[in-house]
Amino acid sequence: LVGERPDIRADYVINEGASERLKLADGRTVVTINVGEKATLPALVTALGRAAHASTPLAGANAVPRLATLIGRLASHRPPRRLLPETRALLEELVGEVDGDLDGAIDRAQRLHPAFAELVAPLFSTTIAPTRLRGSDARNVMPARASVECDCRVVPGTTEDELASELAAALGPSPVNTDGDLL
Repeated sequence: LVGERPDIRADYVINEGASERLKLADGRTVVTINVGEKATLPALVTALGRAAHASTPLAGANAVPRLATLIGRLASHRPPRRLLPETRALLEELVGEVDGDLDGAIDRAQRLHPAFAELVAPLFSTTIAPTRLRGSDARNVMPARASVECDCRVVPGTTEDELASELAAALGPSPVNTDGDLL
């Protein structure tokens, strides 16, 4: 909007991710504001196998179960948390000094309001959400390739290389079966 209408200026903008008035467990009332956005970096994770007809499941190396393993790894992965100046200010306002115990401060903040249980922790790290799946277009074909698109949201300052390293950490080693097929 600012690019198209330079005549419009604002010191602050409230968008759909903010402006809720919340009563905290300790009696304080807060109004949420959004001071920035996490960037989105999509990722495609592909499992490889060997195609075969579904009537002979032992003849191939179905990529779908292999992809399921990788999706499980993505879902259970917890990226390291990072404290940025903006998120430090949030925690200090909600729970006081962080004192080197970031996890403890986040936990205390989350207990202040039911909505915080889902909203606070993602502010401190990359999130990786498997969203769209692709495999065989035919029900009777075990695919040689199966993929999942991931919606990755990264904290400000995160590079694509850092996300690639985080995905590698989440997926773990790439095991190879006895046929040399990548799992």
